[in-house]
Amino acid sequence: MAKKSKKLVQKTLYFVGVIICIVIIVFIFLLLKYNSSQPPINNQALVEYIPNFETLTLVDLPNFTDFRDVYDYNEHIIVVGFNRVVEYDNKNNKFIRANNPEVLGCVYDSAKIDNFLFVSCNSHFPDEKFLPETKTIIASKIYKIDLNTGKIVKQYFGNELLIAPSIDRHSASVFKTKGARSNLILGSRGNILYMGSWDGVEKMDIVSEKITLYSHPNELKPGNELSGIGLGSPRPDWFAMNPPIKPPVFKSISPLHHGKYYILATDGVYNLSEGQFPQKIIDSKIEAADINKSTFSQNGQYLVFLGPAIEQNQGQILSYGVDAYLIDINKQDLIDLSREIKRVSNAKTQSLSDQISDKIKDGYFEEADGVIYLKDSDNNILLSIDLANSRLDISE
Repeated sequence: MAKKSKKLVQKTLYFVGVIICIVIIVFIFLLLKYNSSQPPINNQALVEYIPNFETLTLVDLPNFTDFRDVYDYNEHIIVVGFNRVVEYDNKNNKFIRANNPEVLGCVYDSAKIDNFLFVSCNSHFPDEKFLPETKTIIASKIYKIDLNTGKIVKQYFGNELLIAPSIDRHSASVFKTKGARSNLILGSRGNILYMGSWDGVEKMDIVSEKITLYSHPNELKPGNELSGIGLGSPRPDWFAMNPPIKPPVFKSISPLHHGKYYILATDGVYNLSEGQFPQKIIDSKIEAADINKSTFSQNGQYLVFLGPAIEQNQGQILSYGVDAYLIDINKQDLIDLSREIKRVSNAKTQSLSDQISDKIKDGYFEEADGVIYLKDSDNNILLSIDLANSRLDISE
């Protein structure tokens, strides 16, 4: 009798243990699911200033490499490009807000529903040279941003996916896994958010957040409900899109000078103080492609931007020289000192281009008697700029 009671107690404890384990597993699953949908601790995605002022780089500035979407918002427009979201006052050519790369540094595509902006983010791309050694990738995320506050209010997806051992981690097939939701292209109509990927198209009712499959890969339902919402993979108009604005492309940043940076852009020169957006001080068209060097004169009146100017045709160098701009800070005036000084034969190779670029990039400035010199590592003068006469001379 005592043995039967002991066995009964053991079975009871076993089943209780199993139930407790199941409860713990379910709790952990729900907790992970809950946490995966929560926004980052710092969820202020759109800010009214340029972040990282002390360590400012071109990545921190509201540059666009392409234009993907433009939306009307509160008499302004929201412009979305690769890794970039900007609210822009089109009437006054003024930045209002931009994404903080430390909070929202990954932007692939977007869709707007009411005052919410949905942004897809892809952590990895098939053409990357490596993936984590853990044989996993992170599926695409979607951030829901409240445009009124600029905050991320919810995150969808972003699960960690295990790569099958039989699949080459460098292959695009990694991303064609059922349910991966990779490279999400977004579109919207009414309260429905459409999400297209290599796995087909899903749609989500943003009120109930119910997700259903709309179509399988390479298949559209009769009636083509997606017509007119710009859902495609990839969209061919991303690089050809002509938005109603032309935000400047910021090319080069000066050293910090009396609490301000001076920034060379495609439409002129801007200055930037902490807690602000760049303010244009000189209006001028700048066509130089690679400006990677800048310095102030000793008295702080002049600022020089320069970089290599190399003309090529199908990989063959036709000419090379220097793109240089002299800025008078006091007069807020810009002088183009650029010179194309050498013609070369088609027999020249890319190595010459690399030599010129490296010499300028690795060179250092010296100033004497109102002349700024750029010298190479062997102390040879590469070029000189006569500040008073606004003259550039390049050493042979």
